[in-house]
Amino acid sequence: MGWIFAIFLGLIPAFVYVLSIYLWYPFVGEVALQRDSQEQKKRRLCSATACAIASCILCLTLGVNFEDKGIAFNQPCLHLLSIVKSAIATVVLFAGPLIQGFVYENLNAASVFTTFHYKSVLSWNAYIISPILEEIVFRGQVISIVRHVIGEDEASVIKLMISSTIIFVIAHAHHLLEKEANLMQTVGQLFISSLFGALSSFLFIRTRSVLGPIISHIFCNLHGPPPIQRIRNINQVKKYGHFILLG
Repeated sequence: MGWIFAIFLGLIPAFVYVLSIYLWYPFVGEVALQRDSQEQKKRRLCSATACAIASCILCLTLGVNFEDKGIAFNQPCLHLLSIVKSAIATVVLFAGPLIQGFVYENLNAASVFTTFHYKSVLSWNAYIISPILEEIVFRGQVISIVRHVIGEDEASVIKLMISSTIIFVIAHAHHLLEKEANLMQTVGQLFISSLFGALSSFLFIRTRSVLGPIISHIFCNLHGPPPIQRIRNINQVKKYGHFILLG
């Protein structure tokens, strides 16, 4: 029962953050809120930041301190190690797709990041700001709440990972309600979200810092999911090689 209650409490900051997506509907209407418009992104940036701050205040009222949330300001070495460990783990995890791109698609180090345009609000929101806010909420706050409620002794790595991943997926399930949503594509995105949520949760739990998962999240957003579809278009020998690399 304690674990279920912990998940329920963990859903509160998650839902507060997701609320930022729909916060402007009563004021400007659904028609004006086109998902990828500059104005919509600016509005969501403001409301998401406000909701993330509100979630932090909620956590503090529950007795969760900054150190529990992985954002303690007096532990620079901890955060530096978290960044290094998370970066290494993420690059190793993406070694297959990266090598695939460098070997077969003539990519270079710079081309991995060509999707980021520093003058675009959309790029800053998608690749920098959203990962920071999401990791603070879904890892720093949610996992800390679950750990705080069920107790340090009962908070195993597996239990915390499962709890936070469930909350992360539930919080992203609102995409199923979007009118233009493709069911299979959305389900696939939720599956990928669950895998990434488990990875970020593991990094946060092991490093006790939110900065490592933030770096991992930014990298994953820039790189995108592994290009599984492209495997169908290459010969059999290369196909086996790709599967080995993707593993």
